[in-house]
Amino acid sequence: MKKILLLLALGGIEVAASLLQAETASAEASEGLAVARRLNEAFAAVAKNSSAQVVVIKVTTKTTEPAADAPPPADQEDLSPELRRLLEEHLPDLHNSPPFRSGSADSYDSQGSGIIFSSQGHILTNRHVVENADTIRVKLADGSEHAARICGLDAISDLALLQVPLANLQPAKLGTSSRLRIGEFAIAIGAPFDLDYSVTFGHISAKGRNNVLSDANIEQDFIQTDAQINPGSSGGPLLNIEGEVIGINTLIRGVRTGIGFAIPIDRAKEIAQELMHHGRYARTWLGIGVQALREDPVLRLAVPEAREGLLVKTIEAGGPARKSQLRAGDVIVAIDGHPALSSQDLKKTVQSRKAGDQVTFDVMRGGQRLKVQLQTEAMPEGEEPQLAATPTSTSEQDDRLGIAVRPLTSEQAEREGLTRDQGVWVTQVAPGSIAEHHGIRSGQILTEINRRPISSPRQFKEVLRTADPRKGIALGYLSEGSARFEFVPSSADK
Repeated sequence: MKKILLLLALGGIEVAASLLQAETASAEASEGLAVARRLNEAFAAVAKNSSAQVVVIKVTTKTTEPAADAPPPADQEDLSPELRRLLEEHLPDLHNSPPFRSGSADSYDSQGSGIIFSSQGHILTNRHVVENADTIRVKLADGSEHAARICGLDAISDLALLQVPLANLQPAKLGTSSRLRIGEFAIAIGAPFDLDYSVTFGHISAKGRNNVLSDANIEQDFIQTDAQINPGSSGGPLLNIEGEVIGINTLIRGVRTGIGFAIPIDRAKEIAQELMHHGRYARTWLGIGVQALREDPVLRLAVPEAREGLLVKTIEAGGPARKSQLRAGDVIVAIDGHPALSSQDLKKTVQSRKAGDQVTFDVMRGGQRLKVQLQTEAMPEGEEPQLAATPTSTSEQDDRLGIAVRPLTSEQAEREGLTRDQGVWVTQVAPGSIAEHHGIRSGQILTEINRRPISSPRQFKEVLRTADPRKGIALGYLSEGSARFEFVPSSADK
């Protein structure tokens, strides 16, 4: 600076200005680098400090040893053809490696993730990670493995609480999801594709996502993130930059899409506490099925008296609403004085009430606005619906055929004279794929593969895993109400 002042005194204004600009730029660059280094340290600290509270969950189910010529495990099928060929060149045994080794001490069929929820060995994870489990083992960050038991399951939220026989564990630090802001950093830790304790970074992409799954009965109020989540990461934590758990990673929309979903930790914590103390989460219900008018403009033609609201499509026999003055065909325009714009508005209201609480609807009926009062009741055990889709994805996709499927909606099944477990809905057919070549189109309903009935996306994937592609694949499906049969030959026969 003395040098600059001296130059100014001597009249070297241009030289002095140049030197001052260079010093300023250098200072700004150093400050920017310092900020980047601090951010880098923050990410590394979260990964290091939080991994100790993350667990890997290994599950065995009663199944048989796969045949020697069985197709590769699902996680290997998710590889791109180019990457797969490269791996097979260097790892010749990859194709014939079974997904598990029956009878060995460390054998398992599937793997997920979880977090330590209490010091007494409680582990919070997704229900779909441990459903139908024969045995469950939990692997801690120190490498030790322990048998686990299920304390409670909740199908509607897709949460489960396990317990291992250990005390004095360090629970994960739980944050709050109610104050999340879109754009904040998000960090995911899990075990994708059997790669334990993988860490990915991203942001909070959106909040309150409620149209992710096709089944409206499933509780949906998801955090969306672009932090990479893959099969095997289900049940693991979504963290903020402070290392606090803000969500439980649950769903992905396709592999490597950067679209993942997590259950907000505020809701997960509430349910987990109930599972820990009572073994189940007691819900209230009204026993009605609604559809938002904004979701289907055609419905507005049927109820011209309302532009927004929830059309009451079903009132269940024996449900609380059946005892009220509510009628099918009513349009709910307000709930306790607040506008009713989506089914999520109704769900949140019911979730927040205890059995016996009153809810007041403003409804439109025949051009008149009426008030209808309903009383919530405890949801009977057995009313909880089964999960409608494989929760690690909103759909299942088979790259060999080139098609993606989702569960049937109630409307689709009714239109075709089916039940919801009598097929799956073809949502996408890849251009130029084998399926497209043989007449398979989106919107059709796939009912059989190799003469085996298909009842869910999970079964669709499992049947194709065990099918021998060298023998071709027989497909039974419905198209515009007509039953059709198509045989897809092996690639060698095309």
